[in-house]
Amino acid sequence: MQQVRTTLADVDGGAESPQETRLRLLLVESGLPRPVTQIPVKNRYGRVVRRIDMGYPEWKVGVEYDGEQHFTNPDDYANDIERLEFLADKGWNIVRVSARQLRFERRQIVYRVRTALGRAGNQYE
Repeated sequence: MQQVRTTLADVDGGAESPQETRLRLLLVESGLPRPVTQIPVKNRYGRVVRRIDMGYPEWKVGVEYDGEQHFTNPDDYANDIERLEFLADKGWNIVRVSARQLRFERRQIVYRVRTALGRAGNQYE
C-alpha cells in the first residue's frame, strides 16, 4: 500500500508525453521543487496563447521537452522560434531538453534548471 501512495503522489495529469513525465520526475528526484505542468502564458489582451510544458511560474523559469518533431518538421521548428521569442519577451527563461539529453545528460539538465532558478532569485542554484 505504501508503494501505491508513493506512486500516486508522483502522478501529474499535465504531462503530454512519457518523456515529459520522465523529465518532471528527474527534477523532483534531484531535489528541485515540483514543477507546475502546462503553464498558460497570456498575450497582452489576457488571452492564453502559449503553454510551457513545465516550470516555475513564480520565477518565470520554464522547462520544455523537445521531441523529434521539433527538429525534423520545418513548421514546428519555425513555430518554436516564434514561441521562444514570445516567451522571452514575457520574461521567461526556458530550459530546453532533447531526447538525447534526457537519456544521457541527466545531471546536466538538473544543473541547467538549478542555474536558471538561481538566476531568477531562487535558492536552488
